[in-house]
Amino acid sequence: VSISGDRIQAAADWLGVAQWGTNTLGVLAGVQSDPVRLALLALCAPEYVVNA
Repeated sequence: VSISGDRIQAAADWLGVAQWGTNTLGVLAGVQSDPVRLALLALCAPEYVVNA
Protein backbone atom coordinates (compact mmCIF):
# COMPACT_ATOMS: atom_id res chain seq x y z
CA VAL A 1 0.00 0.00 0.00
CA SER A 2 1.41 3.36 -0.96
CA ILE A 3 1.45 6.43 1.24
CA SER A 4 -0.54 8.28 -1.42
CA GLY A 5 -3.19 5.56 -1.52
CA ASP A 6 -3.34 5.78 2.23
CA ARG A 7 -4.08 9.50 1.92
CA ILE A 8 -7.02 8.83 -0.36
CA GLN A 9 -8.41 6.21 2.00
CA ALA A 10 -7.73 8.48 4.99
CA ALA A 11 -9.76 11.23 3.31
CA ALA A 12 -12.66 8.80 2.84
CA ASP A 13 -12.43 7.72 6.48
CA TRP A 14 -12.19 11.34 7.68
CA LEU A 15 -15.31 12.32 5.73
CA GLY A 16 -17.29 9.16 6.39
CA VAL A 17 -17.36 8.16 2.72
CA ALA A 18 -17.73 4.41 2.32
CA GLN A 19 -16.19 4.31 -1.15
CA TRP A 20 -15.07 6.81 -3.76
CA GLY A 21 -16.58 6.48 -7.21
CA THR A 22 -14.39 5.69 -10.19
CA ASN A 23 -14.30 9.27 -11.49
CA THR A 24 -13.64 10.78 -8.08
CA LEU A 25 -10.92 8.24 -7.36
CA GLY A 26 -9.22 9.19 -10.61
CA VAL A 27 -9.31 12.88 -9.74
CA LEU A 28 -8.04 12.27 -6.20
CA ALA A 29 -5.26 10.04 -7.50
CA GLY A 30 -4.13 12.93 -9.70
CA VAL A 31 -3.59 15.20 -6.70
CA GLN A 32 -2.55 12.64 -4.10
CA SER A 33 0.88 14.23 -3.67
CA ASP A 34 -0.75 17.54 -2.62
CA PRO A 35 -2.61 17.03 0.68
CA VAL A 36 -4.32 20.43 0.55
CA ARG A 37 -5.77 19.86 -2.92
CA LEU A 38 -6.68 16.31 -2.00
CA ALA A 39 -8.66 17.54 1.02
CA LEU A 40 -10.40 20.30 -0.94
CA LEU A 41 -11.40 18.00 -3.79
CA ALA A 42 -12.57 15.32 -1.35
CA LEU A 43 -14.78 17.91 0.36
CA CYS A 44 -16.33 18.79 -3.02
CA ALA A 45 -16.72 15.20 -4.20
CA PRO A 46 -20.28 14.06 -4.90
CA GLU A 47 -19.85 11.05 -2.61
CA TYR A 48 -19.26 13.41 0.32
CA VAL A 49 -21.73 16.14 -0.66
CA VAL A 50 -24.57 13.61 -0.92
CA ASN A 51 -23.69 12.15 2.50
CA ALA A 52 -23.23 15.50 4.25
